[in-house]
Amino acid sequence: MTRTSSTAAVDVPIVVDPALGRLPGQIVDGFRDLVTRGALRPGDRLPSSRRLAAGWNISRGTVLTAWDQLAAEGYLAAAHGSGTVVNPDLSLVHPAPRPHPPAPTGQPSSIAGPAATAGVDLRPGRPGVTGLADASWRQAWRRAAAHPSPSSVPAPGLPALRAEIAAHLRQMRGLVVEPDEIVVTGGARDALAALLQIITVRLGHPPRVAVEDPGYPSLRRVLHRYGAAVVEIPVDDDGLSVTALEELSHPAHLVLVTPSHQYPLGASLPVGRRLRLLDWARRTDALVIEDDYDSELRYVGAPLPALAALDRGPRSPRGERVVTLGSFAKTMTPDLGSGFAVLPATLLPEMVALRSDLGPAPAPIVQRALADYLAAGGLRRHAQRMRREYRRRRSLLSDAFTEVTAVRVLAMDGGLHAVLELVRTADAVSATAVESAVQQQLLAVDVQLGALGDYWASSRPRDRFGWVLGYSGISDDDLRRGLELVRSTVDHVVAQAAPSGPVPL
Repeated sequence: MTRTSSTAAVDVPIVVDPALGRLPGQIVDGFRDLVTRGALRPGDRLPSSRRLAAGWNISRGTVLTAWDQLAAEGYLAAAHGSGTVVNPDLSLVHPAPRPHPPAPTGQPSSIAGPAATAGVDLRPGRPGVTGLADASWRQAWRRAAAHPSPSSVPAPGLPALRAEIAAHLRQMRGLVVEPDEIVVTGGARDALAALLQIITVRLGHPPRVAVEDPGYPSLRRVLHRYGAAVVEIPVDDDGLSVTALEELSHPAHLVLVTPSHQYPLGASLPVGRRLRLLDWARRTDALVIEDDYDSELRYVGAPLPALAALDRGPRSPRGERVVTLGSFAKTMTPDLGSGFAVLPATLLPEMVALRSDLGPAPAPIVQRALADYLAAGGLRRHAQRMRREYRRRRSLLSDAFTEVTAVRVLAMDGGLHAVLELVRTADAVSATAVESAVQQQLLAVDVQLGALGDYWASSRPRDRFGWVLGYSGISDDDLRRGLELVRSTVDHVVAQAAPSGPVPL
């Protein structure tokens, strides 16, 4: 019998759309596909029908209808004390297809600075440290410290950690990868810097890189530091504009995208756009860098397939156009300096060679502790607790501004921050002044928050204004106090600015 590395329920990343026909049939077809690809395996415990129905925004009866059919076909079984599981004897009922042979392996943060020492810090990018206080993590760390690390760590990272990351991606993202496709890194910026060095050597000059605008300033700084020509691509309510990408007079060599949860506006790139993006990459011989930075913290709806999963198929079982970057910074803490990259076969040799020259990142003891923690199911349990907690905090934030007509809280499906967008402004000049005045007046009473303008590249005019509020790494009492101060300050500044008077600074 095949079992997962923990008893936690796996996610079921199926796209359910009423416009595409009968919903039970869509669920059944999607489930069969996940089993065929190996994203679901014998013995995997499934979420409850109520949880799935809520995530897909459909009735529980629809889910049960699909479950009944899958059980009749031998895909599902009831396990005493565990609910519904993928049939442990599935291989006897539906033999797995023969695996594809391996592809050839030849060559072809936060905006603000240190945290505030007093007052209320609502700046984004400050996850709590509860992951480090988790008993499972403390046990994993003690076990790692009790066993000396091997004299040499393989350049891609400890095999045990890469195996657990592969299992984690399968269970949480429906992404089926082999451990040898994974390179352990020091985080997203470390991986991005390595990729830039590799592509620069290939091209003979720094690459042209398309980025989301607005987007991560810290990643843009990495691109500039390595000499990349940065091209800003606008973002709308559905994420990156693939149309704008297609219309570039000089196609980009790389595109850096946050499809699961666009940063900072929160959009999730629809499946149609994801497929268009991959088609563009194939036509232009470009590489897509998928920053999957907080996909584990989605608490509204079902997760969409990772870009890397859509890039894989019979013709390219290991993918060809997508590099997926992951990090433990949001679910654990940035202090671990740990992450990973899932790479196509054409990039692996160069990344491994570069990692060999630079040495292991993070330190071997951290890699050992992470492997132990993942194997014990600690991260999945911790992520589930975080989702419950931050769903509650998200509601707290939304409720604080329900009667403030000058702003709206942008819809977020997950993550650790929210965007408070200014909606009552006469023009861009006055909106910019209001944005700045609110930030400065709050700073005077020891409340810090991010300005939305900090996420736009300076070369592109913007049409959205407001603030970015983080709600992690802070107590409930401080969060409530900070939100009340933000609400009253926004009300005051907007009232003083209307209709065209000077904005008080």
